[in-house]
Amino acid sequence: MIFKQVTLENYGVYGGQHTLDLVPHSDQHFDKPIVLFSGKNGVGKTTFLEAIRLCLHGSLALGTRVSRSKYKGHLLKRIHRSYQAGRASDEPGGDGAASLIMDPDEAALIVKFDFVEAGQVLAYRVERRWHRTPSGDVAESLSILENGAPPSDLLDDQKEHFLRELISPSALELFFFDGERLKALAKDELSNTLLASTMRSLLGLHLVEKLQIDLDVYIGRKLKEEAPEDVKAEIEHWEREYEELVQQRDVTLPERQLDNIAEIENTKEAIAHQEELIAKEGGSYAIRVDKLKHERSKLEHELEVQRRRVQEMCSGLMPFAVAPKLCRLVAERLVLEVEFKRWKTSQDLIDHQVKEVEAALGNASFWEDLRLSLDGETRVKVARKLRETLIAATPAAKVAKGEVVLRLSEPDRMKLTGWIEQALHEIPASFAENTQHFLQLEKDLRRVKRELAKTPDDLILQPLVETLKELNAKLEGLQREHTKLADDLGVVWNKANHAEGRL
Repeated sequence: MIFKQVTLENYGVYGGQHTLDLVPHSDQHFDKPIVLFSGKNGVGKTTFLEAIRLCLHGSLALGTRVSRSKYKGHLLKRIHRSYQAGRASDEPGGDGAASLIMDPDEAALIVKFDFVEAGQVLAYRVERRWHRTPSGDVAESLSILENGAPPSDLLDDQKEHFLRELISPSALELFFFDGERLKALAKDELSNTLLASTMRSLLGLHLVEKLQIDLDVYIGRKLKEEAPEDVKAEIEHWEREYEELVQQRDVTLPERQLDNIAEIENTKEAIAHQEELIAKEGGSYAIRVDKLKHERSKLEHELEVQRRRVQEMCSGLMPFAVAPKLCRLVAERLVLEVEFKRWKTSQDLIDHQVKEVEAALGNASFWEDLRLSLDGETRVKVARKLRETLIAATPAAKVAKGEVVLRLSEPDRMKLTGWIEQALHEIPASFAENTQHFLQLEKDLRRVKRELAKTPDDLILQPLVETLKELNAKLEGLQREHTKLADDLGVVWNKANHAEGRL
């Protein structure tokens, strides 16, 4: 089936007669197989889709169990109402008086489409027209043309059924929807149900269910005719109960779910739009003001801790690190004094040994044991040469006594040497790291203070923020309602099964 043309006459927002050509046009360069409708909210996109469904299926476009009175009320509401109705026009009438603009009392929908049956293309024209009667009621007419003529043997009371057989209402549920409906159909639980019902209808499986319902109705009527009065009353009670529950289960609650989901999506869009407005006023800072204040306090605390850490380093070994040359000189002095101590110790030992040797050389028995006969001068020369040899063999270099300045004990010397080592290597790197962290904290604190300073005037922002809070509260309520509707639907299913069982 291919829709060719739709005409709306005084329907909804469409005042007067409007004909929309739905045949995609192509030029010599491009094929154009898509007809796209775009426009702001309220200009008639959804009304256009609704018009096609209403023209083809009448009351079924509103639901499977819509009462006749509700359907008539819907038709009356869809007759166009002009915002200038009841006002005098500035254009003068033929008699010189100003004309009064009045609302129309009649509306009509016309849909033209091609339908292929048994390999043959049939052109259909369906027109549904209604008007308000003097009594306030609605008079409705339906016209169907097939290839320019009414279908043969089609009575007036068969036209609605003919259209339902030609085009399944559930198929239109699947293929006719606007953007809001598309978001609702994206929900698995609803789209699966709708797809299942549509496929049953397209394959004719719904006829089996309808036959079962008709048989139950027939059996129920026969039982009521033969049953006692008290049983008849109970049957009627459960029939009413079951019918009401099925209406809630199949129509009321699912429609409310779709409306709820569409409202949730609309509210989310409104929240996003409101957040954009607030952001334009600098509200992104205002919304984060508590977080920024907390961050400021945290940075101030960390900055103080880091400042104390740097101060402690400055009161410790850090001053040594700023004079590395002096530290190296002190280190060299310590090494020199160690060398002096080693030399002095070796000299004391040599002196003691030389005295021992000189005493031995001065003893006559020493030479007698060697069986040498030396005079006194030769003995003195031997002793002097031995002394010189021992002094030359000492491992420590000679250090002048005047070079000894610090005169530290060994533990103190080792401690000072360790401090100098830290001051030359560890302290500069650690101090640089801590100083860099301190500077980064200062930079972050300045950034947070700048952001806090950008918070706009409450007189400008407060209304926007209040609206955002209201929208968020509305969204929470809609989400709670969504959960409740799902729970209610489950309860109604159970009650309907119970009522069916009792019936």
